[in-house]
Amino acid sequence: RALEPGTYFFVLFDFLWVDIFAGDIPIPEPIGCRIDVLPLIHDVAIVGIEPSLTEAYSGQKVNVTVVAQNKGEATETFNVTTYFDDVPMGTQTVSNLAPGENFTLTFSCSTIGLKLYVDYTVRAQASTVPDETNTDDNILVNGKVRIKIVGDVNNDNKVDIRDLAQAGLAFGSYPNHSRWNPIADINQDNKVDIRDLALIAINFGKTYP
Repeated sequence: RALEPGTYFFVLFDFLWVDIFAGDIPIPEPIGCRIDVLPLIHDVAIVGIEPSLTEAYSGQKVNVTVVAQNKGEATETFNVTTYFDDVPMGTQTVSNLAPGENFTLTFSCSTIGLKLYVDYTVRAQASTVPDETNTDDNILVNGKVRIKIVGDVNNDNKVDIRDLAQAGLAFGSYPNHSRWNPIADINQDNKVDIRDLALIAINFGKTYP
């Protein structure tokens, strides 16, 4: 079996020294040897994080894509948690990630209960694995998400005719369409239609604060 990390001393008796030029050379005298077995490096990291939206309506879900990496020399299992500021939005487990490999996770983060018109900083954090010493790369911060009142398409803290007009410009669009505006997709069904305009109309006149 593999040796545990540490320093080992041993003695060789009556062995052959193999020389590719001189051939096998008998060594009659005992020779003392030392071997230092270094511990495996344990190092997990977050190398990517990307929220699907920078603005979201209260109650919507924001998908956060996180890429974890094993930078060490041993297979690792660890947890990854995403946060909006200091609010935990979800935890997932990465199991048996081999050295040098990446693993992509998607978190579906509910905005229910988050404060309105606050720019939440998005971050992801990997738990520390046993014997890990470099934990600086266990945390990665990228992007902000603002939570708004439903229907405030133009992000001016109120729902009025301007929001209906902006959603109207995207009417009939869908992802990759030239007029696609995800902020106008109020109900998050990947199209801007009469349902989205109706949700704006229901909230017409609302302001914050």
